[in-house]
Amino acid sequence: MNSDGKVVLPPGGFPAYAGMYDTGGIIPRGQFGIVGENGPEIVNGPANVTSRRRTAALASVVAGVMGVAAIPAEAAPLHPFSLPARAYQPPLAKADSPPPVIRYEINAPIHIVAQPGQNAQDIAREVARQLDERERRARAKARSNFSDQGGYES
Repeated sequence: MNSDGKVVLPPGGFPAYAGMYDTGGIIPRGQFGIVGENGPEIVNGPANVTSRRRTAALASVVAGVMGVAAIPAEAAPLHPFSLPARAYQPPLAKADSPPPVIRYEINAPIHIVAQPGQNAQDIAREVARQLDERERRARAKARSNFSDQGGYES
C-alpha cells in the first residue's frame, strides 16, 4: 500500500483491480475497486466515487440553500449502518424475568357408580387418563397462542 492508500499489486496481480477508493476518486471502465470508509464495498467501473466527507459537505450546502437548518455534517454518518463495526454496541441483555405462570383450576366433582360387572378402579383410571389428556391439550393451546410470553419449558 502506498502513501495514497492505493494497494500496489505485484506483477501478475489482478489487472482489473483499480485499488482502494475509500476517500474518493475515479474507477476506470473495465476495472473494479474497493470503496467504503467503514467497510469494504466492491464497485465496478466506470464510477466516480465521492468520499463520505465530501458528500456530507455537499449535503450541508444543499441543506443551507433549501432553508433547512444546516447542521454540520462533517463526520455524521449518512446511513444508520454506515458506522464502523466497532461503533455498534451489542444490545443489552434483558434481565431474566421469571417465566409467567399460567394457573387454572377445574373444580368438577366426579361420582363414579360402577355397574354390575364393571371394575370401579378401571373406570377411575380411564377418567383420570382422559382428564390428563384434556389438561395437556389446554396447555398446548395456551402455548400456541403466538404471543411473546416465554415460559414454555413445561
